[in-house]
Amino acid sequence: METVSNPDHAVDVLLAALTEVERVAPGLTLGQLTMLLHVVRQEGVRVSDLARLGGWSDSRVSRGIRAMATAGEPGALAPAHGLVEQLRGGDARVRHLAPTQAGAALAQALARLVGDGERSRLT
Repeated sequence: METVSNPDHAVDVLLAALTEVERVAPGLTLGQLTMLLHVVRQEGVRVSDLARLGGWSDSRVSRGIRAMATAGEPGALAPAHGLVEQLRGGDARVRHLAPTQAGAALAQALARLVGDGERSRLT
Protein backbone atom coordinates (compact mmCIF):
# COMPACT_ATOMS: atom_id res chain seq x y z
CA MET A 1 0.00 0.00 0.00
CA GLU A 2 1.34 3.42 -0.97
CA THR A 3 2.05 5.80 1.89
CA VAL A 4 0.67 9.30 1.81
CA SER A 5 3.54 11.79 1.51
CA ASN A 6 1.48 14.67 2.84
CA PRO A 7 -1.16 13.51 5.30
CA ASP A 8 -2.39 17.09 5.79
CA HIS A 9 -3.21 17.29 2.08
CA ALA A 10 -5.04 13.96 2.20
CA VAL A 11 -7.10 15.18 5.15
CA ASP A 12 -7.87 18.44 3.32
CA VAL A 13 -9.16 16.50 0.29
CA LEU A 14 -11.23 14.19 2.48
CA LEU A 15 -12.69 17.14 4.41
CA ALA A 16 -13.59 18.89 1.15
CA ALA A 17 -15.35 15.74 -0.08
CA LEU A 18 -17.26 15.24 3.17
CA THR A 19 -18.24 18.91 3.24
CA GLU A 20 -19.69 18.52 -0.27
CA VAL A 21 -21.67 15.44 0.82
CA GLU A 22 -23.07 17.33 3.82
CA ARG A 23 -23.97 20.32 1.62
CA VAL A 24 -25.84 18.19 -0.93
CA ALA A 25 -27.35 15.57 1.40
CA PRO A 26 -27.29 16.68 5.04
CA GLY A 27 -27.26 13.69 7.36
CA LEU A 28 -26.26 11.13 4.71
CA THR A 29 -24.39 8.40 6.55
CA LEU A 30 -21.05 7.00 5.51
CA GLY A 31 -22.74 3.66 4.83
CA GLN A 32 -25.32 5.32 2.59
CA LEU A 33 -22.59 7.22 0.75
CA THR A 34 -20.77 3.95 0.19
CA MET A 35 -23.97 2.37 -1.13
CA LEU A 36 -24.51 5.33 -3.46
CA LEU A 37 -21.00 5.04 -4.88
CA HIS A 38 -21.52 1.30 -5.52
CA VAL A 39 -24.82 2.10 -7.29
CA VAL A 40 -23.12 4.75 -9.44
CA ARG A 41 -20.31 2.36 -10.30
CA GLN A 42 -22.64 -0.58 -11.03
CA GLU A 43 -25.89 0.94 -12.23
CA GLY A 44 -28.65 -1.65 -12.19
CA VAL A 45 -27.18 -3.56 -9.24
CA ARG A 46 -29.75 -5.51 -7.25
CA VAL A 47 -30.31 -4.84 -3.54
CA SER A 48 -29.07 -8.33 -2.63
CA ASP A 49 -25.90 -7.87 -4.69
CA LEU A 50 -25.28 -4.47 -3.11
CA ALA A 51 -25.62 -6.07 0.32
CA ARG A 52 -23.02 -8.66 -0.64
CA LEU A 53 -20.66 -6.00 -2.05
CA GLY A 54 -20.71 -3.98 1.17
CA GLY A 55 -20.99 -6.84 3.63
CA TRP A 56 -24.34 -5.50 4.85
CA SER A 57 -27.64 -7.22 5.57
CA ASP A 58 -30.38 -6.90 2.96
CA SER A 59 -32.48 -4.99 5.50
CA ARG A 60 -29.70 -2.43 6.14
CA VAL A 61 -29.33 -1.85 2.39
CA SER A 62 -33.09 -1.57 1.98
CA ARG A 63 -33.30 1.08 4.73
CA GLY A 64 -30.29 2.94 3.29
CA ILE A 65 -31.74 2.95 -0.22
CA ARG A 66 -35.16 4.06 1.06
CA ALA A 67 -33.46 6.98 2.88
CA MET A 68 -31.77 7.93 -0.41
CA ALA A 69 -35.00 7.66 -2.43
CA THR A 70 -36.93 10.68 -3.64
CA ALA A 71 -39.43 12.18 -1.20
CA GLY A 72 -42.96 11.00 -1.94
CA GLU A 73 -41.78 7.77 -3.55
CA PRO A 74 -43.53 4.71 -2.06
CA GLY A 75 -41.46 3.39 0.83
CA ALA A 76 -39.16 6.43 1.00
CA LEU A 77 -37.78 7.16 4.45
CA ALA A 78 -36.92 10.59 5.78
CA PRO A 79 -34.80 12.45 4.91
CA ALA A 80 -35.33 11.04 1.37
CA HIS A 81 -32.23 12.56 -0.21
CA GLY A 82 -33.31 11.86 -3.80
CA LEU A 83 -30.02 10.17 -4.78
CA VAL A 84 -31.10 6.64 -5.77
CA GLU A 85 -34.08 5.21 -7.59
CA GLN A 86 -35.42 1.68 -7.51
CA LEU A 87 -36.31 0.13 -10.84
CA ARG A 88 -38.43 -2.97 -11.11
CA GLY A 89 -37.95 -5.50 -13.87
CA GLY A 90 -40.16 -8.35 -14.99
CA ASP A 91 -40.09 -9.85 -11.49
CA ALA A 92 -41.68 -7.30 -9.13
CA ARG A 93 -39.74 -8.78 -6.19
CA VAL A 94 -36.38 -7.83 -7.71
CA ARG A 95 -35.30 -4.22 -7.39
CA HIS A 96 -32.51 -2.79 -9.48
CA LEU A 97 -30.87 0.42 -8.32
CA ALA A 98 -29.78 3.45 -10.33
CA PRO A 99 -28.51 6.86 -9.30
CA THR A 100 -30.80 9.81 -9.88
CA GLN A 101 -29.34 12.87 -11.60
CA ALA A 102 -28.61 14.28 -8.14
CA GLY A 103 -26.86 11.05 -7.09
CA ALA A 104 -24.73 10.95 -10.23
CA ALA A 105 -23.88 14.65 -9.83
CA LEU A 106 -22.75 14.13 -6.23
CA ALA A 107 -20.52 11.22 -7.26
CA GLN A 108 -19.04 13.32 -10.09
CA ALA A 109 -18.39 16.24 -7.71
CA LEU A 110 -16.60 13.91 -5.29
CA ALA A 111 -14.53 12.41 -8.11
CA ARG A 112 -13.51 15.92 -9.21
CA LEU A 113 -12.55 16.91 -5.66
CA VAL A 114 -10.46 13.80 -5.16
CA GLY A 115 -8.97 14.05 -8.67
CA ASP A 116 -8.13 17.73 -8.26
CA GLY A 117 -6.61 16.99 -4.86
CA GLU A 118 -4.43 14.27 -6.34
CA ARG A 119 -3.30 16.51 -9.20
CA SER A 120 -2.40 19.36 -6.85
CA ARG A 121 -0.39 16.94 -4.69
CA LEU A 122 1.65 15.91 -7.71
CA THR A 123 2.50 19.45 -8.82
